[in-house]
Amino acid sequence: MLLDAIQEPVEASFQAEPGTGKPYMSYMSKYRNTVRLITLIHDQNVGEVNWKDGVKEIKYFVDDGDFEIMKNGLKTNARVLFAAGAKQLFIPTSHKLTIDSEDQIDAVIEGLDNEPARYRYTSFHPQGTCRMGADPKSTVVSPTGETHEVKNLYIVDASLLPTSIGYNPSETVYALAHYISDQINRAHT
Repeated sequence: MLLDAIQEPVEASFQAEPGTGKPYMSYMSKYRNTVRLITLIHDQNVGEVNWKDGVKEIKYFVDDGDFEIMKNGLKTNARVLFAAGAKQLFIPTSHKLTIDSEDQIDAVIEGLDNEPARYRYTSFHPQGTCRMGADPKSTVVSPTGETHEVKNLYIVDASLLPTSIGYNPSETVYALAHYISDQINRAHT
């Protein structure tokens, strides 16, 4: 589990669900005193990206085991924030849900159920949608990064990874970019 403190006004208000009108203005007037912690997990890859009738179709459902890990992450984040002096925590749900004291953490978070469209999930680093490998039936790009279907079209990002790696993949992508640039140079010199 990785704890990461980030905050951006529009996304922060979307995640917190402070309400509209006066409740929203009240939340945003105190914005400079807020922080948001995220929990990155290694999900079980229960999603798919397909083409259906010429339209991209994205299916993703949170695995029950992943949901329990996220709940543990929420509890850890809540304890860290209250230890740092937080007065109120907003849980990223589709309805307003807050925790007002440390003694409420377990009860509130254990009361969460794994329901579609209930939580405000964000994927900061999508991974695994254009997997790399030799078999065109199960992968999108060859081991050199070139797509199986279009010659001289290379993909160089986290979509090449076989699965979610559970943390920021930037350095891994840098290494892939270096490797694939060498493959491109070799193929075109």
